[in-house]
Amino acid sequence: MGALFDLADADQDGALDRSQFTALRQALGNRAGNADAAFDALDGDGDGRVGRVEYLASIRAFVTGDGSPMGEALY
Repeated sequence: MGALFDLADADQDGALDRSQFTALRQALGNRAGNADAAFDALDGDGDGRVGRVEYLASIRAFVTGDGSPMGEALY
């Protein structure tokens, strides 16, 4: 997942903006229609960016069943 994040991070600033995040989700087979809810759940500070660490932590939490902000927003 980290490598995919890095590919989506076209400007290599360590974070995804909303369009980069949506492109990554679509590449992973997720519906674009719920990308905004997922992005908003991960953008805790409201700066319009989702950092690599917070993205991967959320994916890890979702996969292991520990409760993910993105998972909670979507499911």
